[in-house]
Amino acid sequence: MKLRGFLFFLTLTVSLQGAYAQTFTVGDFMFIIDSYDGSISVYALYDAISGDITIPSSVEYGETTHEVTAIGVDAFEGCRNLTSVIIPNSVTNIRADAFRNCNRLTSVTIPNSVTKIKRITFASCRSLASVTIPNSVATIEGLAFANCTSLASVTIPNSVTKIEGFAFVNCHGLKDVTVSWNMPLSLWEDNSPFNEITLSRVTLHVPDGTENFYGVAPVWKEFRVATSVGNERVEPIATLNAWTTDGIVHIAGLRTGEAFVIYNMQGQLIYKGIARTDEEEVPLGSTSGVYILAASKRQIKFYL
Repeated sequence: MKLRGFLFFLTLTVSLQGAYAQTFTVGDFMFIIDSYDGSISVYALYDAISGDITIPSSVEYGETTHEVTAIGVDAFEGCRNLTSVIIPNSVTNIRADAFRNCNRLTSVTIPNSVTKIKRITFASCRSLASVTIPNSVATIEGLAFANCTSLASVTIPNSVTKIEGFAFVNCHGLKDVTVSWNMPLSLWEDNSPFNEITLSRVTLHVPDGTENFYGVAPVWKEFRVATSVGNERVEPIATLNAWTTDGIVHIAGLRTGEAFVIYNMQGQLIYKGIARTDEEEVPLGSTSGVYILAASKRQIKFYL
């Protein structure tokens, strides 16, 4: 087995740091203890590490048990025979490029202790078939899953408040994306997280009753939005109606407590709210044009 080349630089850095860090090895792993904050990071010791691995939640060093809290930068980069990874709940930080170019990696278990999927973490893992983002994650950074060409299914929880540009770029095998926000997460169209994917071939699974919201939201509207399966409604649903006077849109046909949104024809969100009665008034100002009002499974156009 060949010692990973980049570890030479890590060892050199640690030796220059002196008191700031310590290194030791256990089996196929190398660990670095940062004595400044006490964190311990794990790295693959050899490029030839292969098969299914479970990263330990703690290791013994000297007379002390250390909790493994991080996966280092480039920690498993280029471990081409790695097939699956289970990351323990002790890990709170998966650093950038950690699993880049793990060509045979088919599955990874990300714990609900992680709050951010960092840049290029799983880029070019070309055998990765599906991924479930845990409900602890708030941010998916740019290029996190770039070029994962076999990635067919992604589940994103409503804990995620930001998906950066190109996060899933070139994931050409993507077939299903499941989300759970009642209101679509705002995304930029110019640097979409889903660039270089034919989104009209990807099914977007959304919460029951939110299809119209996603159907007009930037980026999300490009997907094939699935018709959610829910309990059949037995109560009659009034027809939406909207008209404007002096920059105010008057909306009729809402139900008390029903969410509604207004978009312009470019897909930009103009207003979102919850109906307090069956009729609402929303000030839109003086910008004339065509707008879209959506509520539950209904949508209409109106003019200002």
